[in-house]
Amino acid sequence: MKNEIFVLVSETEVVILSENEKREEKFTSEDYFNFDEFVSAVISDFVGKMGGDVSVKLILPEEYYHYGEQVTMGVRSDSNVKYKIRNFSSPVLSVPETEATHFIEVRTVYEYEGKTYRRLEDIPLLQKYLKRKVFIYWNTDRLMSLSSFLSRQGVKIGAVVPDVCFYNSFSKDYRGDNAVVSFFDRHTMVCVFSEGQVRRMVRLPYGLSDLICRLSNTFGLSYKNSRILMSMYGFVSVPHQYVKYKISTSVYEDIKKDIDITDISYEVQVELKRQFGAIIDEIKRYSVDNVIIKGMPVVDANVLFQMMAKVESSLFDDFSFSGFCAMFETLNANSYSETLEFVPPVKQEEVTKTVDYYSDADSQEIDPGYAKPAWLNNLFDKINKSKEKITALMAE
Repeated sequence: MKNEIFVLVSETEVVILSENEKREEKFTSEDYFNFDEFVSAVISDFVGKMGGDVSVKLILPEEYYHYGEQVTMGVRSDSNVKYKIRNFSSPVLSVPETEATHFIEVRTVYEYEGKTYRRLEDIPLLQKYLKRKVFIYWNTDRLMSLSSFLSRQGVKIGAVVPDVCFYNSFSKDYRGDNAVVSFFDRHTMVCVFSEGQVRRMVRLPYGLSDLICRLSNTFGLSYKNSRILMSMYGFVSVPHQYVKYKISTSVYEDIKKDIDITDISYEVQVELKRQFGAIIDEIKRYSVDNVIIKGMPVVDANVLFQMMAKVESSLFDDFSFSGFCAMFETLNANSYSETLEFVPPVKQEEVTKTVDYYSDADSQEIDPGYAKPAWLNNLFDKINKSKEKITALMAE
């Protein structure tokens, strides 16, 4: 029987979970020459100590996958209903064995007058609309590079999943409208989900380093000491018993400085409010009900976010083997593939008889070959001209 382990990779740490053990390996860019080789070495060391047949489930960060979006404008006409659209969501990839592009998911929707529709048929005829196609696919070079290093060291990959999809499975309602906010040192990733699929992904140019730099500049501390200060005493709301607490921290060699913990909390709040404001501007365009915040070391940061955004928010901290198993099961249970078939309009029956109620004889039946009255010819001319205008509009 194979032993399973989960490996969560980020730009600053590797977290490995087995049924009986948890290991966290924190690092900086100075610790490795090749990131994939470094990560594979950490994993293989853990697997080697476990012994036996081990299957590794990788949870990989944004460096290993791409996000794409296509937006086109059109006008609904009869010609639009002749093609099919396939939507699918399959975020968990089995063993990557080829160099072919592996799509994680594809989602196509139509936007008309501020609302989103899955089928083009739901938009009125001759109305303008936006066709929005969102897709995520693996960075084949990076994925194959990591896979190659692991293979050389005898490590077997059981499955691979993007981190944002994995964190979304932690939401209370996976199929609802959720957002995952991931904090990194120098940037923040905001990913909006709807019905279990990515609707929007945006990278914001600030992160935890901005928070650390604010503490460093305010209190005259080194970047290293400021990081330690934030990780140990980073509070949004200071517990009552620590309100008058002072922290003695090193400024330079033996020179120390006492800092009120409430002052640290104030500076943390100011910087988080600035960053949260920009994040909220991104997610408020959508009907987000739940936000998962990942990578934020400040205690109760989700409470501040919840007060500002007025949506339920939680910090991701369920680093347990059973929790990861449940999240993988959620992903697998909600993966799907569907084809939306747009049925062509019903063909009208050919007219075999026409009644000219303007003729001398009441209700006289006219043979199809009979000459049409002038008013009817004029009507047909108007219809044909209208079709020509629509065709020209569609060609633009």
